[in-house]
Amino acid sequence: MTDIELRKKLKDNVGLAYYWPKSFKKAKGYTITTCEGEELLDFTSGWGVSNLGWGNSEIIEFQKEQVERSSYAPPWCPTEEALALSERLIGLFPDTKYKCIRATGGANAVESALSVFSNLACSCKEQTPFCGFQNCDIGTFNRSYHGWSQATLGMSEHHTFNLPRVKSFYRSIAVDFPKENEDSLAYANKLFDEHPSIKVFVAEPILGSGGVFIPPKNFWSIFSKICKERGVYLIFDETLTGFGRIGHPSACHYFDVRPDAIVFAKGLTSGYAILGATLVKEEYVLKNKTSDVTATFAWTPYACAVTSKVFDIFHRDKIFQNSNLIGEYLYQNLARELSCCLNKRFDLRGIGLMLGLSIYTDAGEPDLFTMGKLGFYCSKQGLMLTTSGDNRTIIMLPPLILDKAGADKAIEILCGYFKQK
Repeated sequence: MTDIELRKKLKDNVGLAYYWPKSFKKAKGYTITTCEGEELLDFTSGWGVSNLGWGNSEIIEFQKEQVERSSYAPPWCPTEEALALSERLIGLFPDTKYKCIRATGGANAVESALSVFSNLACSCKEQTPFCGFQNCDIGTFNRSYHGWSQATLGMSEHHTFNLPRVKSFYRSIAVDFPKENEDSLAYANKLFDEHPSIKVFVAEPILGSGGVFIPPKNFWSIFSKICKERGVYLIFDETLTGFGRIGHPSACHYFDVRPDAIVFAKGLTSGYAILGATLVKEEYVLKNKTSDVTATFAWTPYACAVTSKVFDIFHRDKIFQNSNLIGEYLYQNLARELSCCLNKRFDLRGIGLMLGLSIYTDAGEPDLFTMGKLGFYCSKQGLMLTTSGDNRTIIMLPPLILDKAGADKAIEILCGYFKQK
C-alpha cells in the first residue's frame, strides 16, 4: 500500500487525525522508514517523545522479558516496579521532598496537579463541585499547550492553535510569556498586581508548542519566589522539557528552581511505555484530603519497569550530555549556514536539542509562506520537521542520540532550500 492510499483509508475511518502525507512503517535510531521504503531523518521525535531514539534493541529485549513477568496489575495493588520508579523520580531532587501521583500521560498528569492545588487554593467555605472555585483562577501563558483533555484544552489557546472549544473547568487567565530581556522581578509583580485572583500558575518553563521561547536565566527563581510570597502555587509542565530535551534531567535543574509540582511524560519513557507522573511537594500532598488520582492503565508494572530501564540508559550513555553537545553543534552551525544563504531576517532559538526557527518578511511579520515551502521541501528531501501550534515557527526536536553526521545532514537539507534559489 502506498503512503497516499494508507492516509486516505485512515482518514475515511479516523477523520482528520492523519494529515501528514508520509506514513510510518518502522524506525531505528533517528531514521523513520515509510511504507514505500523512503527514509526520513526524524527531527520531531514524535513531538519530543523518542528521546532515546527509535527501536532501541536493548529496551525491546527488556520489554519482552517484562511482559513475561507481568504487564498489568490491579491499580490498587503495590508493585515493586512502581516503588522502584517512584524512588528514581523522587531521587532526581534530593534537596526537596516530593511525592508521586500516577498518570498515563501529560494531560492526565497536569489535571492531577490541578486537582490538588485548586482544592488547596479554594477559599470557599463549602468546597463543593458547584462552588466554581471562586477567587481561584488558574494562570497560564499565551500560546501554551498542556494537553488534549477537557480541563487542559479549556486553558489552551483555541483560536491560534486551531483547537476545539470546550467548557472551561477552571477560570483561567493567560498572560504573555516573558521576553528574553524582561525584568523578571517587575514582570512577576506586575502580573500578580493586575491579576490577584490567580492562585495557581501552570507553566511550560520553556514555551514549546508556542515556538520555543526561553525566558531569562534568572526568571524562574525570581518568579517562584514571588509566587511563594503571593500565595500562588506554581506547577511546571515539563512534558516536553523533561529528561534531556534541553540537556538536563529537567528545566528545574537548568533554572535551579523547585516548583510546587512538576509534570513529566513524553521523554520520560521515550515512547517505550505509556506513563506520566506528577511530582508534588510532600506538604501539599499531606494537606490534600482526597485520595490518590489514578487510572486503569496508570503505572502498570510493565510501564514502570520499562521507564526505569530508560532511566538506566539515560545515565549510562550520557544522553543528557549528548543533548547539550550536539544541540550546541546544531545551533551554531545552522545559524552560521542560514546567515550565509538566507536573505531574510530569521530568529533561531534553542537549548539542548529543542530548537525553533522563525523567518520574517521585510515588514517584520512571520513569513508563513516561506516556512511552509521550506517544510514541504525538507519532507521531499528526507527531513521531517514540525511546527508550532500557530505555524509561526519551525520546531526541531530530534532524538537525543543524534550525532554530528545527522546534524550535518539536517543542516544541508534545510539550507539546500535557500541555496537552490
